[in-house]
Amino acid sequence: MIKIEKVKQLNASKPMSLEDIESVYLSRVKTSKLSQGLGSINCGEEKKCAQHLLAYIDDILIGKPYVLNSHIQYIACNWSHIFMAKGEGSFHEKVVKAFDYRSFQKSEEKGKWFAKQLSIKSCPYCNAQFTMAATTEDGKTYSKFQFDHFYPKDKYPFLSVSMYNLIPVCAYCNNRKSEKEVDIDTHYHPYHNSIALLSKFKLGYSTEVALSGLDSLLDLDEGSLQIHFKPIFKDAKVEAFVKEHEKCYDINAVYANHTDFAKELLVKSKLYSGAGMNLLTELKGLFPDRDTALRYLLGYSMKEEEILQRPLTKMTQDIARDLGLID
Repeated sequence: MIKIEKVKQLNASKPMSLEDIESVYLSRVKTSKLSQGLGSINCGEEKKCAQHLLAYIDDILIGKPYVLNSHIQYIACNWSHIFMAKGEGSFHEKVVKAFDYRSFQKSEEKGKWFAKQLSIKSCPYCNAQFTMAATTEDGKTYSKFQFDHFYPKDKYPFLSVSMYNLIPVCAYCNNRKSEKEVDIDTHYHPYHNSIALLSKFKLGYSTEVALSGLDSLLDLDEGSLQIHFKPIFKDAKVEAFVKEHEKCYDINAVYANHTDFAKELLVKSKLYSGAGMNLLTELKGLFPDRDTALRYLLGYSMKEEEILQRPLTKMTQDIARDLGLID
């Protein structure tokens, strides 16, 4: 739910930026097969479009979201008609074969390599499911997620292997989004903006709940709790942005299944607030500070930049902050 700008490899000493990956990505994906595939298209308007793609191939492969969007607009204005027909022999099919997403996805040197570089452990869209790349003892990589094409590859096959068009997401979110038309100005794009800065999870109660004592919380019916995904600011554009994201990925419906977790946070807010937390942080050698104590007691980082390292982190941070566990 945050903007992905840096990724941290397993056992790496420090994070690296996505820009650090770009040159290697380009060298792996910009193949002679791709150039030959586009170069072999030599018929009228099809040839002109293919030449445009070749002339701007670096932009197409490693251009930022706005750059990709500009090429979409340019191609739509000049050659949208030649992409309309599909099937064997069509221009659309020729472009699909040239960029060859299927081979990219299966390749240890391309798609699987890129998945490992990202090292994102939680779905950027919902932050409720794991998304990881696992490497077996024999060195093979298996992606425990799917690549969503922010700009659908069926409509824009020339962006099918574009680095900043490949979002590592859970199967549920990928299926929910499917071929929906989205725009970087009105929708969350993990490589472009952050919805975490505009929204928060809020804990609500469907009935009158006594929250004064630990006993009442332990006996609390989880069904009386509600988790709502809401905009932070009262601004029409922000509200529309957050509402569209919630609708697209069923955020509220997904998080309705995590009221048990919300109840645990309520209990912990009683156990570790005030004197209880002070006692833990003051025990010599146990925790160096309050943030470290909370990380291990709650099981989650309180740092915004680590939201995508574990499912439910955004919800945990928001509710913990409302309950006074963190500032």
